[in-house]
Formats: sequence, C-alpha cells, structure tokens
Amino acid sequence: MAENTVRNTQTTGSKAALILFVNYPKPGKVKTRLAHETNENFATDIYCCFIKDSLERFRNIKADLIPFISEKNKVRSFQQNFNFTSKCYDQSSGHLGIRMKHAMKVMFSDKFNHVAIIGSDCPDIPLSYINNAFSKLVKNDVVIGPSGNGGYYFIGCSNPRALNSLFNDIEWNTDKVVLQTINKIKTEGFSYSLVKEWRDIDCLEDLKNCNRNAGKRKFTHSHTINYLRTNK
Repeated sequence: MAENTVRNTQTTGSKAALILFVNYPKPGKVKTRLAHETNENFATDIYCCFIKDSLERFRNIKADLIPFISEKNKVRSFQQNFNFTSKCYDQSSGHLGIRMKHAMKVMFSDKFNHVAIIGSDCPDIPLSYINNAFSKLVKNDVVIGPSGNGGYYFIGCSNPRALNSLFNDIEWNTDKVVLQTINKIKTEGFSYSLVKEWRDIDCLEDLKNCNRNAGKRKFTHSHTINYLRTNK
C-alpha cells in the first residue's frame, strides 16, 4: 500500500479535520455481526481492508485525515500495520458519545474550525458526500449524515458550544440517535443540515451489496473487493 500522508486542502483559510474512528482490529472484537455469519478471521481481515480503503480514499477529502484508535497504546502499532505516517490519537474511555466528544474537543483545541467524525465501516461511500458535508459546515453549526437505521455515519461540527447537545444524554446504539440529536440541536438553537443517507457495512448482505455496486461507486480496485475476489 502506498504511504498514507495527509494534507489540508482547504483554500478558505479555515482548517478542517476528518476524524476516522477505528476499532483496533482483533478477531472477535470487530465486525461481530459479520463474524457470526462467516467467521472471526474473515471478519477481521475484511475490516482491515475497510481501514486501508478508508485511509487511502479519505485522504482525498478537503480536510486533514486523523485516525482515533479504540484500544489504548495502539497508535504506533496502527501506524506501522497500516503504513500511516501522520498523526493518530487514542480514543478516550467511556461510551461512544464521550469518545466522540473528546475527539472533537482535541481537534478544536488544535485550532481546527470544522471537525467531523466518520467511522471505518463505510469505505465505499462516494467522496462527494463527505466533501458536500464539509461545504455545509461553513454555514451550519452541525451537519449530520444519517445511516438509515436511526443512527448516523457522519457527524460534523463548526461550533464547539454545540458539543454538549451532540453527545450528552443520547441513547447510543439505538434507532433514536439522529432524532434525539436533532431535537437537542433545535432546542439549543444551533443550526444544522442533513446530507445524503449512507449505510455502514455491518453484515454479509451489506458486504454483498458493496461488491455488487463496486463498479458504479468506483470501488472496484479497492482492498475490500480484491479480498473478496481472492477469498470466495
């Protein structure tokens, strides 16, 4: 894999950060639904492909790509295993909301103006979706990319004062996440915008759908599809 370096391509004078939330890949710890339908080694291998594809594709976004790794003290191992030479961080402890809030606060403290989080479970997403979301952040406090199951695949913020509304008192891992988040944003008076829906690859049918549509999504030569071709 080519060396992954990132650059900020913003031309407006503002700084944008795309945080990539990554679960450190270990058998039995990642893609558990897919592992149940196949096996743990397959699920771990395909998740490693998701990470590689995310790192390679998302570096073309008009933002600095900054991974946050779920397991403590695994940053150096992650950088070595995925040949990623730029800055990475540990995720904080706590539930998902606490970890996302902490990651965004770190980026705002590093003088980024527009900060977003995306997971490593949607490596085939059209890059135009993400670039459009960052464009909307210029005029909105919050931008959300819904995932279709009540959650979201993308959350962006340009106003640090909105972080409590985004991440406090949300029922995580339920179909209420987007609705509760939007209601809190409205109540607190922050502006927001939605972008096109996309879905994570969580189960075998999702993976088959990714494979079927790889051509029109310009994903044919990805690590994910190459792995599927050689491990039928």
